[in-house]
Amino acid sequence: MKNKGESISQSQYAQIIESLLQLISFSRPDITYAVSRLSRYTQCPSQDHWDALARLMRYLRGTMDYVIEYSGFPLC
Repeated sequence: MKNKGESISQSQYAQIIESLLQLISFSRPDITYAVSRLSRYTQCPSQDHWDALARLMRYLRGTMDYVIEYSGFPLC
C-alpha cells in the first residue's frame, strides 16, 4: 500500500533491505517476494512498512535452521 504515514528512519530501512537482498541471492529464495515488495518503499518507509519488515525478520529468526536440500542428482 502507498505510504500514508510519516516517513521514519529511511537510511536504516534501506540498509536492512540491502542486506536482505544479498541474503536472497545467496541462500534464502523463500523471502524473495516479501523483500521485493518492501524494497519499493526504501525512499519513504512508513510504520506499516517497518512492521512488515519486523515480521519478516521474525520469520528469518524462526527458520534459521532450514536448508535447501537437492536430491536426485548424482554426485560426480
